[in-house]
Amino acid sequence: RFKTISRKENDICINSLITSTQNSISIDTQSFPFTKVFKSSQAEIFDALLPSIIKDCINGYNSSLITFGSAESGKSFTLMGPAYSLYDNESEYHGIIPRFIKYIYDDSKMTALINAAAVHIGVNFEAIEVDSNKVNDLLKELNVFNKKNSLYTKVELSNYQNAKNTLLQGFKNRNVSNKDATLIYAFTIDSVVTSKLTDKINSHQGKIMFVDLANSNSKSVGVLTNVMNMLIKKYKYIDFA
Repeated sequence: RFKTISRKENDICINSLITSTQNSISIDTQSFPFTKVFKSSQAEIFDALLPSIIKDCINGYNSSLITFGSAESGKSFTLMGPAYSLYDNESEYHGIIPRFIKYIYDDSKMTALINAAAVHIGVNFEAIEVDSNKVNDLLKELNVFNKKNSLYTKVELSNYQNAKNTLLQGFKNRNVSNKDATLIYAFTIDSVVTSKLTDKINSHQGKIMFVDLANSNSKSVGVLTNVMNMLIKKYKYIDFA
């Protein structure tokens, strides 16, 4: 996703250094391939990425969505939106996660997505902040008993408003001044789906992790890209070097 060009960048005519084709962008003499570039709204990004991920989760598959890039490149904005938007249920600036929790508690959207007669879900939520070897449980202040097999506080979300308030609590507990921390928001969804054609009932559990990766320099982004490509190609050995 392109971030907005700052006044300083505009003053030095950074636009003149950038050229693009249908599937690559060149900055000065370097060329970078891409799958898709988003230049517009938060809603467009959500609509392009999340419905298929949610559908997979309801069918029992685990997924991760990772934002990475340098400081001030829009990672947190894309995932969460500006902090003030979280207090407004209808804000156009909501990021992926607020839109996600609103979507999964909309019965009409969920039944249409799965093409089912009914979809019932139970959602548990975890939020942590990772800085090197230190892990901060962002929900520990809620004094919720940790579920079995969970190292950190796992909160059962009952409805959209409860989910939004819990998300906001975790978001407020992060260390805003620490630009080297990675934020992980994990949603475990237990689903019961009633088929529209046969009345057959299927139940699954899936997990979606949203990762706001710590500030990345060009080398670390390159390593991450290589690791992802090896995972996609199902390499037996993953080289993290």
